[in-house]
Amino acid sequence: DSIAPTVLRGILDGYFNYFHRYQVVQGDVDTLTLNIVPTAYYTRETGREIVSKIKNTIGWPMTVTIHCLPNIPPLPNGKFQYFVSELWKQKFPPHILRIAPLAERATQLSKL
Repeated sequence: DSIAPTVLRGILDGYFNYFHRYQVVQGDVDTLTLNIVPTAYYTRETGREIVSKIKNTIGWPMTVTIHCLPNIPPLPNGKFQYFVSELWKQKFPPHILRIAPLAERATQLSKL
């Protein structure tokens, strides 16, 4: 199903000189988009290398696309979301994913 963020972070943190910020979006089981704010060191070859490492690490056929952006905006609370999974949005209704008291979330999850 969803790819563990730590797997991708292990790859991407090795390229910290090549981008100021990154965000990984898993749109589907076989689709990843890597949004980056590149530094002057980033090249297309760097991008191809990153895509190759991600595909080899994942171990199943996957489309990986890199988008170079001027900025990746923070969430309304000021934090940056480094990994976005559309799979979670498909799997769980929005009322479960919102911030709710722990007891309320446990009750809702037990009904699934």
